[in-house]
Amino acid sequence: MADDVFLSSTNFYAVVSDRDVVLRVFTGDEQVSGTSLLLNGSPVPFDSPAGPQVIGQGKDLVGSVLTVNTTVRDVNPATNHTSVTHVLEGGLETRAFPHAIDVSADKGTAHYLVTFVFTA
Repeated sequence: MADDVFLSSTNFYAVVSDRDVVLRVFTGDEQVSGTSLLLNGSPVPFDSPAGPQVIGQGKDLVGSVLTVNTTVRDVNPATNHTSVTHVLEGGLETRAFPHAIDVSADKGTAHYLVTFVFTA
């Protein structure tokens, strides 16, 4: 844990009243990852890192906060670079939120704590 690296980010995402908001998480650089979600402090199941996860309908999400915690483990011997892209769909526009950091040693761990605030 002492060699772990951390990245945090807060983003705003405008939702549309009658559309479901969907999250997708993509891990780059041939690394492996796991993701957990909290919506307004309550856990939300997240089964597939590359699959879509419905967060809720826009009208119910305005003012809500989604916390996405993606942990990436460096398993690629060619690089210590890690990257994660969180994609939100169903709002005013589909938006990708890319982030990247290097771990400090082979087999290191990167923690991406990304917060989304849903707005009208």
